[in-house]
Amino acid sequence: MERHTTTGLVDRVSRASRMVIAIGAIAGTATNAVQASELAEDAYREFGQRLTLAVEKGDLEECGRLFDTRSYVEGFFKGVAFHYRDGQAAEAKWVLRFEREHGVYASTVADASLGGSYRLLRSLPGEEPRLLVRLVCGDGTLDYHTLTLSTSHTGELRVVRTTSMRRGGDFFAQIRHVLSRYMAHETDDSLISDRAPEAAAMRLEKRLLSGIQTAARQKKHRDALYFFQQLPRSVQNGRHVLLTTIDNSIAYERELAAAERSRHKSWTTRLLDRYEDIYPNDLAATLRCVDYASYHKDFEQARRCVAVINKAVGGDPYLDLVAAIVESRSGNHGLAIALAELASEKLPEIATVHTEVASIHAAAGDNVSAVARLNALYDGFRLTIEEDAVDGTRWGRLFDSSEYRSWKDNL
Repeated sequence: MERHTTTGLVDRVSRASRMVIAIGAIAGTATNAVQASELAEDAYREFGQRLTLAVEKGDLEECGRLFDTRSYVEGFFKGVAFHYRDGQAAEAKWVLRFEREHGVYASTVADASLGGSYRLLRSLPGEEPRLLVRLVCGDGTLDYHTLTLSTSHTGELRVVRTTSMRRGGDFFAQIRHVLSRYMAHETDDSLISDRAPEAAAMRLEKRLLSGIQTAARQKKHRDALYFFQQLPRSVQNGRHVLLTTIDNSIAYERELAAAERSRHKSWTTRLLDRYEDIYPNDLAATLRCVDYASYHKDFEQARRCVAVINKAVGGDPYLDLVAAIVESRSGNHGLAIALAELASEKLPEIATVHTEVASIHAAAGDNVSAVARLNALYDGFRLTIEEDAVDGTRWGRLFDSSEYRSWKDNL
């Protein structure tokens, strides 16, 4: 028969008390952790809103406080075999250059200007604090940036790294490539390491790459494609080089007559397939395929691409507008208008939304609604449509209509 002593009872009560206290401590720690996590999330959102506002306003001074240029440049040099004898001096030079030229964020500010948008979508899970931001350029080009944050020694959040969906990842991969492979040959020979690649070959590569960039800026897309074909295969397959060439190929294709366009399409398709084979986890080609597939009336492929991107970013109302454009091109005008109006309700602050919604109404033959949208674009942003610069097939006969002419005459 079991004996129950007072000492045993006290021990059991004591153990139970300690368990309750321990459970309470764990619960308290968990509560504190949740509260700390919520406070951190609030801080990240507040920082993201401050940063995106600075970018949209073109406030370079504020951007300079929020982007950590030194960390970006350190990232350029990390893990890459640069061919300088004095790597620290080279790194310091690039820090000064980027700070002087606002190089870390200047292109983003430029892309978001003139009717564009740079908006925080959400913070992302992971060991490092990261923000997902949507960039809509003034011409309607869509991109998603992932901003990695870090806390400075003064306790302030700053952006230390940017990745871009449209650029295939690292925002500054091309700069790192140029720094590591070519820039040493533009400095004094005494600075170049004995391990530097053969200078003549590097200079030829650099001339070809420079030719691609210059030709693309001048819209000489055929020349850009010629320079690409002269590059070694290993250089062609670099993310930035291959994506730039895909963009040039798509643009060149649209300049061609119908018969030539059909022949060139296979070359563009091979480039897209090649990119996805080399970089299967990137969505840079998928972003481009939305417009490219719908342009060639492969609407199912375009819809699949929109769905893949939407899933990857965790949902975005701007993609309702992208889907609306696809449906408009397919002739499904009712669904296109419904999706476009839904996007417009959620994103009235983006100029390109009003432009695209106007074109969708125009394609459906609703000139009154199209003009109403153009009026909202003008009232809100003081922007109008350049008739010669847009795709006429998407605007129907709007520009010849009495509704449009009357509205434009009264601006």
